[in-house]
Formats: sequence, C-alpha cells, structure tokens
Amino acid sequence: MSDLERVQFFYDNGNIEYVGTVHPVTQQFHGKGVLFAEEGHLLYVGEFAEGDFEGEGTAYFPNGIKFSEGTWVDNKLHGKGRVYDEQGKLGYEGYLKDNRPCARRDVENPEEWAKVEDVKASHKALETLMEELDAFIGLGAVKKEIKSLINLVKVQKIRREHDLPELSISLHMVLTGNPGTGKTTIARQIASILGTLGVLSKGHMVETDRSGLVAGFVGQTGIKVTDIVDEATGGVLFIDEAYALVKDDRDQYGEEAIATLLKLMEDRRDDLVVIMAGYQKEMNAMLQVNPGLASRFNRFIDFPDYNANELLSISDLICKQSGYVLDDNARQFLTKVYNIAISRKKKNFANGRLARNLFERAIIHQSNRIISENANSELALTTIQVEDIKAVLKNKEIQL
Repeated sequence: MSDLERVQFFYDNGNIEYVGTVHPVTQQFHGKGVLFAEEGHLLYVGEFAEGDFEGEGTAYFPNGIKFSEGTWVDNKLHGKGRVYDEQGKLGYEGYLKDNRPCARRDVENPEEWAKVEDVKASHKALETLMEELDAFIGLGAVKKEIKSLINLVKVQKIRREHDLPELSISLHMVLTGNPGTGKTTIARQIASILGTLGVLSKGHMVETDRSGLVAGFVGQTGIKVTDIVDEATGGVLFIDEAYALVKDDRDQYGEEAIATLLKLMEDRRDDLVVIMAGYQKEMNAMLQVNPGLASRFNRFIDFPDYNANELLSISDLICKQSGYVLDDNARQFLTKVYNIAISRKKKNFANGRLARNLFERAIIHQSNRIISENANSELALTTIQVEDIKAVLKNKEIQL
C-alpha cells in the first residue's frame, strides 16, 4: 500500500470527483478514498480496489445521510453491514450478500458453518438446560443470577424482533469461590445456554489457565493467546485461576497475555464470552491493578462453600451416577465427617472434590472387603458401608 499515489480528480464542471489513493499503474481508485457525485454530494467513503468499492466503506444518499455501511465486494455489500432509510433510521443490521439480507453462513466459510451446524444439532433444548441448572445441588444465589442474565438476553432478542434499540450487554464474567464449588460445571452450562439462545454460534467451552496462555519467550505469548481464542470463538473461554496470569509488576509475559486477550475480546465481542475464575480476594486484587480487565468484567458471581447436607447430597448423587448407594450408617457418619471438615476448613477447602475423593477411596476399600468376605450379591456389590469410609479416614488417605 505504500506504493499507492495520493491524488485528487475533478469533474468537467470543476467539482471534486475523488480524493484518495490510486493504483500506480492503472490510476484507478485503489486503497482508501472519498468519492463524490458530479453534483457535489458525497457518495462513498472507504476502501477501493481497481475502481470498485472493495473492503470496509460507507455509502450516502444525495441528502448526505448515511445509506449503508459494511463490507463491500464488487460494489455490493457482502458480509456484515447496516442499511438506513433517507431519514437516517436503521432499517437492517446483519449479514448481506450482493446487497440483500442473508444468513451468516451465506457469506462466510461454508465448511466452518457446517461444523457450527453439527454443534448446534447437539444443543439441548433451553428447557432441558434450565432443568439441569435447577438440578445442581445448592448454589441458590448463583442460579438466580444466571437466570436473570438469561432473561436479559431473551428480552433483548424480543426487542430486536420489535425493531427496538438493543442494549450492548457485556457477557464476560468473573466466577469466584473455593475449589470444588461448581464454577467450571456452571460455566459449561452457561456456554450451552448461550449457544442454544443463539448468542454464541457454537456454545462450547474451552478451558485454560496461565500455562495455556503465557509462554516463556518474548513474542510467543501473543501467539498462544490467539490460538486458544481461535479455538474458543463461538463459545466460552474459561480461564481458571485467572489471578495467576500476572504474577507481579515485572511479569512482562503475563501483561502481554492480558493485552492480547483484551484486543481479541473486543475484536470478537459478538461471538466470544470470557469467564475468569478463582479465589475472590485474588480476583478482586487482579482486577484492581488491571483497569483494562476491570472495564470488561462487570458481572461477578460468587460460589459459596457447600454445607454438610449439600455435601451429603453430592455424595448420594455421585454414588447414584456410578451404580452405588450409601447405607444409612454410612450416610450418618458422612454427615459427621463433613461437619468436622467444615469446622476445620481452610482457604482451599475442597467442597465437592472432597465428596468425590472420599467416594473414590471408599470403593477401593469396599472392593477389598467384598473379596475378603467372598460376597458377590448385587446388594453387596452396590453398597458402601460405614466401615469403607472409616477405613479411608483411618489410613489418612483424605485430609480433613
């Protein structure tokens, strides 16, 4: 583009025809320029290629009001654009092919859209996804916040159908809480819901942390961030322990990761949601020293620790999903165990992971007991007894 010549062309009546760059050989409009009608009014401002509207540009009515703007190919809108009436009121916003409204897939890579359709075909109905959300144990305040967000998105879609202005909603969010409180699981559910609502084109989720974003060499971090954002586009990028992205003021690689991420979040804001997760105190501290991040993450959802009854319900659910059951003595003993664990809990209390770890260790002891007792009935094979759990604690296989 540096070889392009900047010129001014005039009509025979003396009015300016064109101001901008031209091709050095053909002298046709090429690059960025402004085109006027012979009568003097503005026609087009934007990019040209060999005399044609080609690239990003805006066309105007004779009265000077904007007519259309977007991506042009061979003098026609082809891609994402807007069309206005002569009073300047927005008439259409979306995708166009040869100046006509169309679906996004009609103007973008059809092979990629075939993949999108495959993903959408696997989407569950919104009603099913909401039932699954309600079925999560505990998390009452979390569910309420997510439902409010979903209602906001649904109403904006209805407003669009009525040709009413839409709010520009930031869906990026921060999930805070201890390990094992369900942050990753809920984030995955949010991705599926936003995909089903059509807010995201795919509705999948890509998980990462500092190691997946930050490289150890100058210039490599931006590439890593771009690659993983490419993978997540159309869905949710979930960054666990996000507070570790920047270790201190001298962490140039972490700063590069955040700067690259912020740019990509802006460039792909229509089809990407970023969810950061971590401890509440550390996440708040990170956002306070990174104003660029803070301005884009204004939705916070805190995940409280589970109580003993909720942990027992989680244990029951894990057993049920795996074809086991806790006998009454085991359930009573587990309740005591969970109450003790909660009374001793520290910052990294494991919550649901404690229930999972206890189950996985208990079935090892159950298996040993079955073999030693030569018990092979279905009841014996499926029942976890109190002694199986006590054996886990006696051997100090789980730290409470």
